[in-house]
Amino acid sequence: MMTFPRPAQMSEGTNIAALAQQMATLTSRRDAHELALSMLALYNNFLNTRSATLYSIKHDGKIWLMKELASLHQDTPSLSDWRIIPEQLEHFSNHTDHRPIFKEGGLWLPIYRRKQLLNIIHLDANEPEPHEWLLIEGLLKIQENFTALS
Repeated sequence: MMTFPRPAQMSEGTNIAALAQQMATLTSRRDAHELALSMLALYNNFLNTRSATLYSIKHDGKIWLMKELASLHQDTPSLSDWRIIPEQLEHFSNHTDHRPIFKEGGLWLPIYRRKQLLNIIHLDANEPEPHEWLLIEGLLKIQENFTALS
């Protein structure tokens, strides 16, 4: 499990062109794990989160499990062991709804590779504004398309 220092905040005036340029730079990386870590930092900056965590997801034949891979500015100890995925996230595993969700625990972003749930990003943040939802969904789709190539 890796922990990163809190990066500088993006200003509210950050424009779409700057985010698109950052995404182009990120997708030039060939390693899917490195891309996921970079995306974690991008979402953290864009949404000004209180914490941001990347989880690996796997199915053991009966249940879905998650394991923390990386965290940005988290105050609690990490959980590096596999644990059962929370019930509120089980719908990500059915491969029919790839959209992020906002629940009491924050914002949950699923990352897929060829329709297989690969990772989940959890952001402790306020509920995104409508324009932020559009950008988040677009970035997730770009990331899904990129990971499908690897």
